[in-house]
Amino acid sequence: MPAAQLGGTHHTIGENMLLRRQLSRGARQLSMHTSRALATTAGSSSSSSPLPTALHSTSFAPLSLPRHFSGFSLPFSTTRGGSPLINSSSFSSRQSFPRNITTSAAAELAADPDAAATYDASQIQVLQGLDPVRKRPGMYIGSTGQRGLHHLVYEILDNAIDEVQGGHAKDIFVEMDVATGWVMIRDDGRGIPTDLHPVTGKSALETVLTVLHAGGKFGGDASGYNVSGGLHGVGVSVVNALSEEMEVTVWRAGQKFKQTFSRGLATTDLQVETLDKSNLEYSQGGTQVRFKYDEMIFSKTASFDPETIRSRLRELAFLNSSATIHFRVLGQKKGSGSSASSGTSGNGAAAAAIKSEENGNGNGTTSKIKSSKGTATATAATTSGLSTMDADGYEIFHFSGGLAEYVTYLNRDKQTVHPPIVFIKENSGVYVEVALQWCSDAFSDTLIGFVNSIKTIDGGTHMDGFKSAVTRTVNSLSRKTKALKDTDPNLSGDHIREGLGAVVSVKVPSPEFEGQTKTRLGNPEVRRIVDQVVSAAVTEALELDPSTLNTVLGKALQAYKAAEAAKKSTRSCEKEKCANSQHATRKAV
Repeated sequence: MPAAQLGGTHHTIGENMLLRRQLSRGARQLSMHTSRALATTAGSSSSSSPLPTALHSTSFAPLSLPRHFSGFSLPFSTTRGGSPLINSSSFSSRQSFPRNITTSAAAELAADPDAAATYDASQIQVLQGLDPVRKRPGMYIGSTGQRGLHHLVYEILDNAIDEVQGGHAKDIFVEMDVATGWVMIRDDGRGIPTDLHPVTGKSALETVLTVLHAGGKFGGDASGYNVSGGLHGVGVSVVNALSEEMEVTVWRAGQKFKQTFSRGLATTDLQVETLDKSNLEYSQGGTQVRFKYDEMIFSKTASFDPETIRSRLRELAFLNSSATIHFRVLGQKKGSGSSASSGTSGNGAAAAAIKSEENGNGNGTTSKIKSSKGTATATAATTSGLSTMDADGYEIFHFSGGLAEYVTYLNRDKQTVHPPIVFIKENSGVYVEVALQWCSDAFSDTLIGFVNSIKTIDGGTHMDGFKSAVTRTVNSLSRKTKALKDTDPNLSGDHIREGLGAVVSVKVPSPEFEGQTKTRLGNPEVRRIVDQVVSAAVTEALELDPSTLNTVLGKALQAYKAAEAAKKSTRSCEKEKCANSQHATRKAV
């Protein structure tokens, strides 16, 4: 807290301001009383008294000065018993009216033990372990409402997706009980390590669950991942801190490990079970996390929205074509929420299904992966992007077409003019994957960007590079094909992108996000990389397909001419209004 030194003692600015206000109020009161008395005795004088006698007899309220002023000399007398109100001898004293009167007052204040609260080292708090997360949850998950609840799911889900992107997993299972608040997320990846950590002396599993910023995704040679999702890098430990109960099961090398936690702390030791080779779980690998959010932390009105989770799972399945994501909602009343849509996901039959069995504590289920052939069934559908339903009631999202299917899904209600243009390229360690498609009956663009599977709703350098490349490339091809004359101006990006649907996904080893919302990529080098990749790929695709090129150029020119016509019409209307106004003015004169 800022402090000023007054009278050799430190005091807060607030205390000094209080003293100044008290002094000012007292001075104003004295001035008012004195003026009133002088006005009463105007015209009279006395050489024997420094002030008129009437001043002694004037009736007014006693002067109210702060108690802190009692220790130094004032040139006033606050007594009335016939003695002078003002002591004339005081005016010669250097003690009268000190240059900085608040300095003396502050010295008196410092001598008062009740004047200021004690502030010492004992009042400095040190939050241990995951206490900071529980103290300020909004710093880690954004809010304690529904958005924060969903963030818990996404943090665990990001870990499973990272295993998929690393080529270590294919199946992800998400089960949500909206009645009890329990959520289960399971992958068939490598499983969280369980050996002893050299720094904490605890198992690696307990370390990543109970230590903030402990994990294998911080980059460098020691990192377990080349790229990873998640906005803050806090992951599962934050979910643990904000969960009333959590249980983690890991399958690694023929062994099954299990440990339970509550509100950031381990409630049991790590339990290890060596599996028999005949056990179906023997050959399994992966991690399963079950948690129930802490109602002491989250708003009483907060609850999971299955449709929001479903939409995110669909996005992740589009972005990760090798993944098969299974989703089931429990505890939902009949007629509420959305059920899986009948239809094909583009892969024919689903790749896997889940067999559930009751857990030993009766609080949920432990998922088991069946044969990779699965038992799912699917019906024919005309719209890509819909999920299938397996025999156990799980919706299955799998899109082997990746971003091509994503763009088709985005443009499902529009009239497309060509098949999706899709390309994947690695440049300087950054992976760029793009799918784009123009539509004839749309008059705005639909551009969606992702960084390491994180949706960047505010764009960023990857989207800037994409827009720049498309605009420059189409203008270059327009002049090359003489669709634009040398004297014609370049087409604007808005005209070229009219009716364009596109998905841009980049994988960046060390993404830098701008602002608190983390929804805009800031890496400057990514713009250059995306620009180069998109420019080369779009040029090649359109030059090899003259029909599509002519259609795209024709639509862009049509948009340009329509915009020019609108400008002329606006200018004409403005001129007409101006002429009418001038005519009305002349007529009035």
